[in-house]
Amino acid sequence: ETVTEKKALEVKEAVHVEVTEELDPELEALLHTEPLQGLTDAEVETRLTKFGKNEIPENKTNPLLKFLSYFLGAISYLLEVACILAGAFKDWIDFGILLFVLIVNACIGYFEEARAESALD
Repeated sequence: ETVTEKKALEVKEAVHVEVTEELDPELEALLHTEPLQGLTDAEVETRLTKFGKNEIPENKTNPLLKFLSYFLGAISYLLEVACILAGAFKDWIDFGILLFVLIVNACIGYFEEARAESALD
């Protein structure tokens, strides 16, 4: 074989699936409702009290704990150890720079994640 030989490009055609108004009888039995007529108001209230709303519960975390979580991880641990050693050897310039980097990193991570979460809301 040579490098100039190429495999033929295969094109697969998409299969069109027709959507119908009919439900699988097994699924219809599980729903306990007529799909073309829907639920009555009384049935809606009964199901709401029995099953609750059809929503995912939102888990809120403590903002302070979330901020402190940005000080966890391999790189953060390395910077923290270096910061402690710089303080122990009284190298205050390196200590200050490392501490500044740790805090800025945590702030950036915290605020970027907060922006991403607010975009989802």
